[in-house]
Amino acid sequence: MSSTLPELKSFEAKSSLQHVFQELKDAIMMGEFAPGQKFRIDEFAQVFKTSHMPVREAINQLTIIGALESHPRRSASIVAFSPQRLDDLMDLRLAVEGRAIECAVEKVTAEDIATLTAFRAQMDQLLQSEALNLKAYLRLNQQFHFSIYAIADNPQLMDVIELAWLRYGPMLNMLNGGSARDALMSGNDDHMEMIEGLRTRDAQRAKDALRSDLLDAAATICARNDELEAG
Repeated sequence: MSSTLPELKSFEAKSSLQHVFQELKDAIMMGEFAPGQKFRIDEFAQVFKTSHMPVREAINQLTIIGALESHPRRSASIVAFSPQRLDDLMDLRLAVEGRAIECAVEKVTAEDIATLTAFRAQMDQLLQSEALNLKAYLRLNQQFHFSIYAIADNPQLMDVIELAWLRYGPMLNMLNGGSARDALMSGNDDHMEMIEGLRTRDAQRAKDALRSDLLDAAATICARNDELEAG
């Protein structure tokens, strides 16, 4: 488990609680924290250059929505990995993200296709580099998916998707073994299929590609967990 923190911005010109919560939420969604990783209030207060209070409140809010779990003495951590938790989240993600991409097929524009294609090209460039920057890839991956879901223009659906990603995101941190690049390359092929499904307004093609992308990533995460448990 990594003991280092992701790159987080210190306090900016807005509510310190709002800033800390948003920064931590985004980092969790993009897999920048590992399952089981502890959240230390002192450490985050130093990073954000703020008092303990907004950090503690942000952690409390993230605990309430299931992104963190609380421990004695007001400590908290990312929820530990379990195959059952992954399976449950995959059921949820397949349902809500599948519905979102169906809605997006009806509303997508040529400009949207160009944006998604640009994201996909950037991800492909990262995958072709000798040293894979997983953090940069996962950020682009999140932007790619959420750009599709934004096209659906359904705020209630987007709220549920965001909640699922908050609980699932740390599992993406486990895509750091030798098989990670192959899995991500397969996923980026699925991204192209999603784009083509959207471009041709073929909802089933887009949904099938999304399903393949999500299930392949989940399988790789499970395999990586098995490797870690085997030592």
